[in-house]
Amino acid sequence: MMHRICVRAVGLFEEPVCLDLRECISVGDLVAKVFDLRGVKTDLEVIAVSDGFKTLKFSEDACSYKELIVFRLFRGG
Repeated sequence: MMHRICVRAVGLFEEPVCLDLRECISVGDLVAKVFDLRGVKTDLEVIAVSDGFKTLKFSEDACSYKELIVFRLFRGG
């Protein structure tokens, strides 16, 4: 069964990137795949992913969501 999920990367992509998944993958693998498709290199250690209500773990099942929001984290004080 196909599962459609969209990823919005705040400050990185103007439009959400939507994919139809044949198999469920982790949130981290989905985000890495979307960034790779867009040619954007990033380290998962410098981003956070949310469903709009809470921060998600990269190990969570992406098929549990319809839309993910990716934020870049800035380190320092």
